Amino acid sequence: MSDSGINYLEIIKKAAFITWRNKYLWWFGLFILLASTCGNFFQAWPKEKNIQGQEVLDFTANHKELIIFLLAAFLLLWIVFTILGIIAKGGLIKSLKSATENKKLGFKSGFQAGKKYFWKVFLIGAFSVVFILATLIVFMIPIGFLFYNKAYLLGGVLSFLALVIFIPVLFLVSFIRIYAYFYAILADLPIGESLENAYALLRKNIMSSLVISLVFLIVGTLVMIAAVLFLIPVGIIFFLIGTLLFFLAKQVGILITALVGLIVIFFVLIFGGSIYQVFTHAVWLLFFQEIATPKIKEESEAEKVEEIIPAHATDPVAGN
Repeated sequence: MSDSGINYLEIIKKAAFITWRNKYLWWFGLFILLASTCGNFFQAWPKEKNIQGQEVLDFTANHKELIIFLLAAFLLLWIVFTILGIIAKGGLIKSLKSATENKKLGFKSGFQAGKKYFWKVFLIGAFSVVFILATLIVFMIPIGFLFYNKAYLLGGVLSFLALVIFIPVLFLVSFIRIYAYFYAILADLPIGESLENAYALLRKNIMSSLVISLVFLIVGTLVMIAAVLFLIPVGIIFFLIGTLLFFLAKQVGILITALVGLIVIFFVLIFGGSIYQVFTHAVWLLFFQEIATPKIKEESEAEKVEEIIPAHATDPVAGN
């Protein structure tokens, strides 16, 4: 499958090879996954006021010290995982670049590189979040005003138009963020210049970016199907074990089996998710190199010399 000379199937194959060959990269994938999972859990904290919510409020009122301690511990854990995830992203991108050149950077060196690019990765990500939130607020203010004044029809129409506009904005911001990471880390460009080049690169490669999105959708669907196919027999095995233990130890046997089963499934998902994080970053890197890196063949040698150039300029900027 190719678009503008890009062989997407070859990118997937090479990314899978790099991911499997350089297993130390899985640690970076683990930190990125934990940071993402912890952030999603924080966002999904139940907020609706129902009977269970009232019970939670009553429990909180009677155990204030415990709740404060747990919230502080969770907040600290979230901060630690977020920092590790940012460092891991920079380290993973730098390490993957070395892997594409058949060099092994090593986890320690990759982690040090991740610390070097911490603020660039953090600020690029923060800029993306702020931009999305600002865009959302701009859309929500007039819509909220219309609904407040009971102009439901006009408010509904504006809501639909806002959604139509907001989805492409999410698309643009997500790709600009990813490309900016690569420019900031691989070409060691300042944040502003990285974002500028990322936008210019996306503008020149809109169709290719859409195609790689479709590729990720297909690959992600296949991975999800594979995970389900794996979990079904595992669930059956633990169900049979639980049934057997029920006759031996009643409810205790079921509880033990359920606990062990959940722990096994949790670690398998974490292990698989860590590998998948490395694979997706490898695909992004190889795709970025295809659209942002000119390949110059030396007349006297068959090997290729690669360097990353700003997308808006004709003069190359040496990559690292």
